[in-house]
Amino acid sequence: MTSSTEIFKPTTLIFIDAGVDSYQQLVEGAIPTAEVFVLDSATDGIAQISEALQRYQTIDAVHIISHGSPGCLYLGNAQLSLETFNFYAPQLQQWSVANLLLYGCNVAAGDAGEEFVSQLHALTGAEVAASTTLTGSVTQGGNWELEVTTAQIKPALALQAEAMASYSSVFLSAPLKVEWATSLGDAGSDYAYGLKLDPSGNILVSGYSHNFGNPIDLNGDGKPELQGSLWGSFGWQAQLNAEGQFQSASLSNWTEHSSVVTDKNGNRYETGSFWGDLDLNQDGKIDLTSNGGRDAYIAKFDANNQLLWTKNIGGSGSDYGSSLALDEKGNLYLVGEYEGSIDIDGDGTPDLTSRGNRDVFVIKFSEHFNNPLIEGTPNDDILRGTADGERINGLAGSDRLYGNAGNDTIDGGDGNDLLYGGDGNDWLIGGAGSDRLYGDAGNDSLFGGDGDDILYGGDGDDTLIGGGGSDRLYGNAGRDTFVLAPGMGQDFIYSFEVGIDVIRVEGGLSFENLQITQSGSSTLIRVLATGETLASLVSTNSTLISNSSFEFDGIGSR
Repeated sequence: MTSSTEIFKPTTLIFIDAGVDSYQQLVEGAIPTAEVFVLDSATDGIAQISEALQRYQTIDAVHIISHGSPGCLYLGNAQLSLETFNFYAPQLQQWSVANLLLYGCNVAAGDAGEEFVSQLHALTGAEVAASTTLTGSVTQGGNWELEVTTAQIKPALALQAEAMASYSSVFLSAPLKVEWATSLGDAGSDYAYGLKLDPSGNILVSGYSHNFGNPIDLNGDGKPELQGSLWGSFGWQAQLNAEGQFQSASLSNWTEHSSVVTDKNGNRYETGSFWGDLDLNQDGKIDLTSNGGRDAYIAKFDANNQLLWTKNIGGSGSDYGSSLALDEKGNLYLVGEYEGSIDIDGDGTPDLTSRGNRDVFVIKFSEHFNNPLIEGTPNDDILRGTADGERINGLAGSDRLYGNAGNDTIDGGDGNDLLYGGDGNDWLIGGAGSDRLYGDAGNDSLFGGDGDDILYGGDGDDTLIGGGGSDRLYGNAGRDTFVLAPGMGQDFIYSFEVGIDVIRVEGGLSFENLQITQSGSSTLIRVLATGETLASLVSTNSTLISNSSFEFDGIGSR
């Protein structure tokens, strides 16, 4: 605490989404002059970037490595796209950077990609570079060129040459979350045919089985639901509830099925099977490679027949996709057949194992970047979320915004706002004005923004960032993290629990760059070289504060 070591102030930041393949390899292969941040896949990536950028005054280049599709970046559990620009505009307009480099596959492709690049340039004022093709490994049909730029210069890339040469994936992936998966079948061979949803939310599956006269136990509970056929093959219908739990089965000759479905925006989903390599859009580039045998696949195309993403499902046996359905919330249901074991979520671990030669799988997916938007007006609004995760945008005015249940992103916008996270792991952004943010239950991230704000973490392990102005931070229960940085104003931290809570200091500082002193009943944290006071720990004895009370350079940064 007595050193005047020069503070490192990077001018290049790299954000790497934890959802891309082998992200740690990319972290280790980043250019040495940059500071690297890993975006948490479970929370809003745009909010994470906005929070990090607030700690730096001069940034020349921001590199964002994530999955992409035409006119869309997938960041954490959120998406930045033409449909979400209005929601994220207040944050994007605060991104004080000279150059934005986007590595997601196909982000600048087509009319949607061109408009996306143009709007992002207008909102941020930054020069934007993005790709019209697959980005990543040459062996997977990719490259490391960002073909579209708004400036007349060729931008320097984020990764060292050795890292680009050794990386084996591309940044195109299905933004799908497996909600549940169920297996249906007995000791014989069972086949899937149809899938549909009834008005009550139940899932109806049609199939047929080969079982010569033996009873059929479709759900494996030891209690047969159907009697087999002496002729060897018969049709059946099974009913699952909305959570994928088996309800009943009956004999049926129902054969309705659809391997292609279309949503209300004209996007097309299709399923089928393939062996070896698959080029779905016939562009000469491999989209999927099977896991050893024949795999099921699902793919999404936009209204202009542009491939958005693909996903394969399978193991070493022969696996097939038979039929699809969409519910009113955009959740996708798939029924098909599999042999042995199959890996559905792509983590390398089998999710289902068949009980016989061949069984039926039923899977519910959610496109977890498509949280619905609830938007206010320029006036004073009261907006309430539901039991699901939403994006809630107050816009202008002094608003009261309630997330309720689910993992929500709540942005107060302009005005003096009240934000309540409710249950779930929420992102709360005060924006301009003097705001009050209540994380409530869950592990929440609270960002005050400009103005003199009051932040209450509530239950859970919360992260509190005051932003500009003089803010009051209350962690409350749990292991809380208080984020400080030069230029963000002096914050007042209440009820700091030594040995439990932690102070995270950004901006290239270390413990040796700080001065810890007693002032009355409070502890002051200052930058030794400049004398700037970062925070006051109210009613805390300075002798209890040591290096173990701090973290430096950010959780998730290199």
